[in-house]
Amino acid sequence: MSAAFEEDSPIENAFWKFYESDDGKELYVELVTLARLAYATSQEKIGIKMLFEVVRYQRRLHQDHRAINNNFTALYARVIMADNPDLMGAFDIRR
Repeated sequence: MSAAFEEDSPIENAFWKFYESDDGKELYVELVTLARLAYATSQEKIGIKMLFEVVRYQRRLHQDHRAINNNFTALYARVIMADNPDLMGAFDIRR
């Protein structure tokens, strides 16, 4: 588990299970790509929920109806920032 997490919870357990799946890894790549584009053009905080909605929109355009769990937004933001130094501080996070 990543050092970005401190508590063990049902949502966190479900997140890690999804994150390790092919769908979870694909979502991670999509989110990092969008985050880099958004952050590079503005250098202002970006919203992880906004990025989730962009992924949903793009997938719908391609008839891809895989569900994305909103409970995972904050966890993805933490993992993305922990794994990508260029995106450190891109998202506001709460405890």
